[in-house]
Amino acid sequence: MKQKYFILFIVLISFLFSGCMMLAMRGDRKMGMIEKNSHASHENNGLEKHRAHYDKEIREVLTEQVRNWNEGSIEGYMNTYEKSDSILFASGGNITFGWQTLFERFQKKYPNKEAMGVLTFSDLRVEVVSENFAVAFGRWNIARNENPPNGLFTLYVKKINGNWKVVHDHSSVAE
Repeated sequence: MKQKYFILFIVLISFLFSGCMMLAMRGDRKMGMIEKNSHASHENNGLEKHRAHYDKEIREVLTEQVRNWNEGSIEGYMNTYEKSDSILFASGGNITFGWQTLFERFQKKYPNKEAMGVLTFSDLRVEVVSENFAVAFGRWNIARNENPPNGLFTLYVKKINGNWKVVHDHSSVAE
């Protein structure tokens, strides 16, 4: 029971943090709270200048996920995640930590291409929070013969060594 509350606490804190970050960034822009000559303003202008480019790069990462999944390559799909023990994947009331553990979870749940089905994403929204951090939200669907699942996802994406990588994935399954 305590573990269930701890998991809920972690997920809530993650969403609160991302929501506060987005509101703070939007509030600063809308209310003119960042002075034009400040360092923050310079960073914000740099972000604004590159926001569309970062959005495009992140959407390309998501396209790569779909392509690899539909080719039956869980390893290729997982290459879009940071290869680290700090990766967090939340789904179905469970939390999985670490790239290797998540990789093994996907291999067990989707042992072959038939089980993997055909993945599609829709209603995709990307919120670039900084030059190195973004949140992606959308719907996922797996078309297959038996029990075709679908749901929503929220991904925290971080630029690491020049590449956007998923560092947190919260995916829910529709009931």
